[in-house]
Amino acid sequence: MNAGIAALDDQVTRRSMDRYRRRSLAMAVLCFGALALSAGIVAATPLTYPAADSYDLDRVVGYVHGALVALGLIGLLSLARSIRIQALLSTSPWTERRYRVYVDPMGNHRPSLVLLPDADHAEAVLLVSALRWRVGELQENSGGEILVAGNPFKRVVLRLPGSDVLLVARRPRMAWWRKRMRTWALDQKDSPQ
Repeated sequence: MNAGIAALDDQVTRRSMDRYRRRSLAMAVLCFGALALSAGIVAATPLTYPAADSYDLDRVVGYVHGALVALGLIGLLSLARSIRIQALLSTSPWTERRYRVYVDPMGNHRPSLVLLPDADHAEAVLLVSALRWRVGELQENSGGEILVAGNPFKRVVLRLPGSDVLLVARRPRMAWWRKRMRTWALDQKDSPQ
């Protein structure tokens, strides 16, 4: 990686960002389009059902509309997240850092990631926002190198070398939680140092 070149100028990163943005935009458009279509159908259809059936039908339609709104909002939030990722990537170069990770087997399986100190960088503790199947890649490579773009003491984008998956991580706000996460990650016996 060339120091001083924005991470977004990397072809793999640009391809990942384009794919992420297309997916989130497509999800938002499809869900809100389906919502508008179903609302139009319901509004245009006269209710000719008996009272009991009409109540059940209304309840099902309400659930479907609620699900479509939720999925559309998730798509919009995902699109906003992609804009935030792009901002981080356009202002910061990729930096290779060694890391250790711990995934709590109980609860929501969110990984605690510690960027190990080196000659140029201080240690940083991060909470990674990732789906469960993405966490396995982090665990397999724990003790190895990871690409980091952004400020490790606020918010960063992570990418494993050879992968096109972008992960977002942030520094936990509470000092006692950072200390606890650091202890968990560094005390792992199964990860190489």
